[in-house]
Amino acid sequence: MTVTIDTDSIEFLDIVPHFWDDCDAIELWLEKHSGALYNPSTIQRRAKVQGDVRFVLKYLDRHRYVVADGNGAWRKYGAHP
Repeated sequence: MTVTIDTDSIEFLDIVPHFWDDCDAIELWLEKHSGALYNPSTIQRRAKVQGDVRFVLKYLDRHRYVVADGNGAWRKYGAHP
């Protein structure tokens, strides 16, 4: 039996600790530091993200809230111009 979890559903995202707070913190920090792309570890340290920063950034990227360039571990993120 295969169980599929929709990671975009509001019900799933509400159970992820600090998810919405992390989204807000990342978006706010990227807007204040626009004009450059940053790797996830830099964003996590400077935006003081409490949860899994890569999970949050993938969500923000998938829904077009951030600009992203690169692939895999080399992917960097920034604010829309």
